[in-house]
Amino acid sequence: MSLLVLLACGARPDVARPAADGFPDLLVSNLGTPSRLYRASCTAARALTVELDGPAPNRFGIGARVEVETDAGVQVREIGTKPGLAAASYPRAWFGLGDARVVSVTVRWPDGVDQAVDVPADADGPLVVTRAE
Repeated sequence: MSLLVLLACGARPDVARPAADGFPDLLVSNLGTPSRLYRASCTAARALTVELDGPAPNRFGIGARVEVETDAGVQVREIGTKPGLAAASYPRAWFGLGDARVVSVTVRWPDGVDQAVDVPADADGPLVVTRAE
């Protein structure tokens, strides 16, 4: 059965992180049949995963905007869980970097406060950003 057919039968495709290896896996929650997990195997590429640590009651920074500027361009993600039928995303942002070098990382917290984050140009893997006081 092709991936296209599986997605058409699925109730909700979603990004999963069961391996916690920094690469997004695809989880398809199906109606009436078992869910399917498709593991990413792109271990040669660089990626940055940004997880936020904010003040209570919004510890995950739901609604925050994360911007990663590289020498190849700008990527923007919003932190959220994107709830759906039988699935929710883990609240973190994933940025594919390839060979690009990181120029800057900026978090706009849900209350509108911008926070610049010091990150090395060759950043790769998980990055936890704690809300500055």
